[in-house]
Amino acid sequence: MTDPNIPENPWKNPHSVPPEPSMTSPESPKFQGFTAPAAPQNSPAAKYGSTAQPQWGTSEQTPPPHDPSQSLPEQAGPWSTTPQDQQWAGAQSWVQAARPGIIPLRPLNIAELFEGTFRAIRSNPVVMFGFSVAIMAVLAFLNAFLNYWFFGSFLNYLENPTGSVDDMLTEVAAGFSHLIVGGIGVQFLTFIATSVLQGILAMSVSEAVLGRLITFGEAWDRMRPHVVSILGATFMVSLISGIPVAFMVLILVICIFIGQFEIWISVLIGIIGVIALLLFMLFLAMRLIYTPTIVAIEGQKVFPALKRSWELTRGAFWATLGRYVLITLAIAAASGVISTVISTFGALLMIVMPPAIAMVVLNFISTLLTAIVIPLTAAYITLMYLDRRMRIEGLATRLAQAASM
Repeated sequence: MTDPNIPENPWKNPHSVPPEPSMTSPESPKFQGFTAPAAPQNSPAAKYGSTAQPQWGTSEQTPPPHDPSQSLPEQAGPWSTTPQDQQWAGAQSWVQAARPGIIPLRPLNIAELFEGTFRAIRSNPVVMFGFSVAIMAVLAFLNAFLNYWFFGSFLNYLENPTGSVDDMLTEVAAGFSHLIVGGIGVQFLTFIATSVLQGILAMSVSEAVLGRLITFGEAWDRMRPHVVSILGATFMVSLISGIPVAFMVLILVICIFIGQFEIWISVLIGIIGVIALLLFMLFLAMRLIYTPTIVAIEGQKVFPALKRSWELTRGAFWATLGRYVLITLAIAAASGVISTVISTFGALLMIVMPPAIAMVVLNFISTLLTAIVIPLTAAYITLMYLDRRMRIEGLATRLAQAASM
């Protein structure tokens, strides 16, 4: 049950280019300046001239000619905008920006993005980490079971052969086909779980920005009407970003054909083509990076969300890429350290238990580590999305109003 005093959705897309946010307080009257009170007709000042300074200004004396070199620059109010800086909606207003939740309501720098990411997780660890661990534990168990079913049977057959080599190869081929089918099923479930999980995490972060905590039940109630849309959005982003892969296959075929005549031309075309397609794939991925977040927070459908993400990242490709690379490198560094520990632990497991069981345990732990990566990435991308909207849409004003209710 939502509070009637809280706006329905302060994150909602305005659907049109919004006017620059007016930073003039509606409650305060406009400043019209002070008017000097007229002197009484019979006062000494009226008879003999002004010998004392009036309370609010000067008398009716003619002011000296205006000298532009001596005049002070016109002072802008703390909530006013200037033509030179309309996008920031008054830089002075960001100096002491409101901070109802995990971040200040103003454009963010890199340090504040990382700080806000960890604040989001600390503010609501049950939803951000607890639910992620629960979901990924189920998927890790399914994945481990499939691996044990295949590798356990295969290793046992190698240790205790009961038939010919042809029979062994037949058993291995049958087991491998079952592993592939089962693996596809697990990957499909992983796709569904992680897509919905990212939407729930984005909602949790958006509420934490406003200084509110959301339970998993509340997040699921808000996410449930958009499950199909977020699955479709995630699939479309993957499909569009993967289009260059088809061209890579075409380039490979061309290189094989040309290689029959000139090998160096084939190699040169292959290298240039692959690099160009990888860059194009990266470009598409960055322009559509906010699509699932838009579906979850704004409640948009698949194709409007794709268009919206494309519009939000217009003119900000390099900034988006740079920020995303930073979180990727940070997570990769942490994952590398953890992987080293797991590898050492796995080597010890191989000594004290059967190899099949040791491989299953390692696979289970590796899959479970995804529960750490997903919340960090989802929180960081949500804050990137928020920062972009505050820069170009003046979202901070609406969020401050929503947080104060």
